[in-house]
Amino acid sequence: MILAINGLTFKYSSKPILENVDFELKPGELVSVIGPNGAGKSTFIKCINRILEPEGTIKIGQKDAKKMRRNEIAKQISYVPQTPENKFPTTVLDTVLMGRRPHSPWRFSDNDIDKALKSMELLGISDFALKDYNELSGGQQQRVIIARAIAQETNIILLDEPTSSLDIKHQLSLMELLQEIVQTRNVSVIMAIHDLNISARYSDRLVLMDEGKIIAAGKPDSVLTKENIQDAYGVEILVKEEEGKTHIIPLRSL
Repeated sequence: MILAINGLTFKYSSKPILENVDFELKPGELVSVIGPNGAGKSTFIKCINRILEPEGTIKIGQKDAKKMRRNEIAKQISYVPQTPENKFPTTVLDTVLMGRRPHSPWRFSDNDIDKALKSMELLGISDFALKDYNELSGGQQQRVIIARAIAQETNIILLDEPTSSLDIKHQLSLMELLQEIVQTRNVSVIMAIHDLNISARYSDRLVLMDEGKIIAAGKPDSVLTKENIQDAYGVEILVKEEEGKTHIIPLRSL
């Protein structure tokens, strides 16, 4: 396993957000974490990356994450937040280059610049290279931060609602890119996402969370059942198969 989590628990003050979560990630796997608002999806992502400090055990490869330095973790895990922030005036190229910082702490090499440019090309943002990051739209900024994560060249990419600021074309382009990276580079992706149909179409495995616990995990067709969705979301749905993929049609709230 590239990532193994046991007994993950996290509280804000005295309020439990995650309770005794177990999870394993294989190399070359795209996993979507789904669930209603407040289920603990974003907290789960942040705990893996040690943005938050949970109880329990997180092993990256064979190493205990609590015993790893931040720079060491950054060589293994890259992170794309739900709402990227960059208050300082930097160009898009400089922002993407920051993904190379764990590998080149003092000075960026020509190789670093080349990797940054290639990741920008993958995300279709090469034309923005010299623009101020803060002058871009929310969707453009999201693609810049994803390009930074790809340039970081980690074994694991964590994404928190990566499609939320993107139009439908760029949502599909991003998911196709992530799927290609997983399949060709043996990178693993964990993605918190609200869109059940996108998660079902592109994910190898789904993890359904509710009230800080995993209530179902497995292939999309085994997780996206009427019973599971009703229990977690409180809605009635119709489940259909389209092009060999599970498709969810919401009918009514319960």
